[in-house]
Amino acid sequence: MDQLLSKLQYKNYEPGEFTALEERSLADVIQLIKSFPWEEQRHFTPVGPTCPSVTIEDTAGNYLKFGHHYYEKYCLYLLTSEGKLLKKVVPTLEDGIQIVTAFYNDENFIDGFEHEFTLHPQRHFADKDFKSVIAYTGLLFSISLFSLAPLMLLGMGLLLLIAGNPANTNKDVPMVFVEILCLTTDAVLFFFTVMAWRLFLNHYKFARNQFIIISKGQNEFVFGTEEHSETYLKDKIVLFKEYRNTQSRNPWSGLYFTEITFGDGKHIKISSLLMKNGYAKFPDVKCEMESVFYPNMK
Repeated sequence: MDQLLSKLQYKNYEPGEFTALEERSLADVIQLIKSFPWEEQRHFTPVGPTCPSVTIEDTAGNYLKFGHHYYEKYCLYLLTSEGKLLKKVVPTLEDGIQIVTAFYNDENFIDGFEHEFTLHPQRHFADKDFKSVIAYTGLLFSISLFSLAPLMLLGMGLLLLIAGNPANTNKDVPMVFVEILCLTTDAVLFFFTVMAWRLFLNHYKFARNQFIIISKGQNEFVFGTEEHSETYLKDKIVLFKEYRNTQSRNPWSGLYFTEITFGDGKHIKISSLLMKNGYAKFPDVKCEMESVFYPNMK
């Protein structure tokens, strides 16, 4: 094998996020491994399949990831084309380079590798498409389920009305109180249901044609519509604020939005239908949160 695809991954990158993807010779990859800033990247960085590393892919669909480990050691992860994940810890850079050389030459190097269990191992090696469009199925199901509550309670109230005995006044008095309580509770639930649907339609209308391309490790991100989108820089952000109802027990707890203001005065609003927990994508930006009862987008 003369050249294989290789790519880099740095700390704070998320699974599937890579850079510098290109075909390289064995000599080029060895130089890439030796020049990688291991000491800087391993500092306060967890060990795992997504880590500061050099990843190589052969034509058969096998991946070899050369990553860091504890105590200045290195860990090589092998994901086979069958989906099996193996790993081996080596004490020095040169020991790891020998395995990389064998991988390039299609030689046997499996000795010493152990099985590593992780869910969906492919996501740590294959490139991920970080373009997100509106996603509302789960939230739509949640609001629809909540909408059944006032209907069920109304049915219960009607059943109590039918089952009541008007001729027996002593028994009807407590029944009336139960009916009033059911109808009052039903009215409250119905009010919250209408508000939830109204807020959902507001966010849907705002975000339905939008998309965002964003990953944790890159400074640039793209936001807008297919007709008009712009590239923004995270290090130009002066205000990052999330508006949401912090009470989890309400039918629109999953509906909130993030407002981002940049140094040049531009600002954008991103619905949670498009980007959930957006602060995780901005590790170096201070996130403010404002609790609002009804996070309506305007």
